[in-house]
Parts: sequence; structure tokens; C-alpha cells
Amino acid sequence: MLLGILAHPATAQTGGQTDASLVGSWQVEDVDRQGVLDRARLSLSFSKEGRLSGSSGCNALAGSFSLDRSSLRIGPVAGTRKMCASEALMNQEQRLLRSLQGIDTLTWTSDGAAVLSGPQGRSITLRRD
Repeated sequence: MLLGILAHPATAQTGGQTDASLVGSWQVEDVDRQGVLDRARLSLSFSKEGRLSGSSGCNALAGSFSLDRSSLRIGPVAGTRKMCASEALMNQEQRLLRSLQGIDTLTWTSDGAAVLSGPQGRSITLRRD
């Protein structure tokens, strides 16, 4: 079963050009400044066509995104609904999905990490896979 999470149809554009620096596969290093559980593989992949896919820990996710300079919109996103192996994994997955809903900004750290952020302290830190 798929679950619709977000609602912002989009294409991956930066000033008329696809943003090549975000395109590719990323490992989620941190969600809302709470880290990620050991052995939990959270990932996001961004395509040049504006598609988003990945793993929220227990389930696969897919959707769309748009990028205009540092303004990032994600959605709509759908995910499978498998049961997580533990409550901690389920809570982490829910935190990631909630954070994706509020993302509105992309910034970069000096060491190349992508930081997706939004209001209410929402943030997701990504490292190249």
C-alpha cells in the first residue's frame, strides 16, 4: 500500500538549469539533530528529472522535488507501509517523513554535506553515498 505524504508537484530546476550538485544518491546522516540509529540505512536519491526516491529505514519512498537556488520543495511523496522491526526504527522513520514535509531550504556545509531544513527546527543532513 502507498501512503501520500506531501503535496508540492515539482521539477528539479535552478534558474532554468537542473541542479547537478544535488542530483545523485545520498545517505541520511542526521534527522532533526537527533542522528540516526546504528545499522539503519536511510537514503535519498535526487534525479535530474525532479524525482526523489529512497529508504526511510523500513519502507521505500518516492516523490518529486524542485530546487530554485536555495529554495527546495519536496512532494508529493508516497511510501510503502511495512511494519518496522522495532519501535525505535518506526519513530525514526516517522521523524524523517515529518521532516521531509517541512523542507524549504537547501544549504551546504564546508565539507560537502547537504542540509535540508525548514521551520520548527526541521532538518535532514545528507552525505554523498
